Amino acid sequence: PQADITIEPLQEWLTFTAVMVNGFGFAVQELLESMTATELAERLKGMNASANRRERDDFFQYEKWKGLCVSSETGKIVANIKSQRSAATKLISAIKAASYTI
Repeated sequence: PQADITIEPLQEWLTFTAVMVNGFGFAVQELLESMTATELAERLKGMNASANRRERDDFFQYEKWKGLCVSSETGKIVANIKSQRSAATKLISAIKAASYTI
């Protein structure tokens, strides 16, 4: 019973991470249509340099992704292509704005 309590949050975190990794892949694919890989890398480097850890961590809190890859009804991670592409849309907006506070 104790193990069940700790496994569920870990599974949610792993699922969210997988959705973000795939979403980031979709975002990069789209962004490379309008900028070079070097420009994209510089944009990401600038985002990292201009934000503190708290801003970066807050950006990835589940509630900020509700309706995209987190169910508005259940608060659970939705791991399908649609949710990954929805996550990509938010990631693209953040990268284009060079900000974690979108």
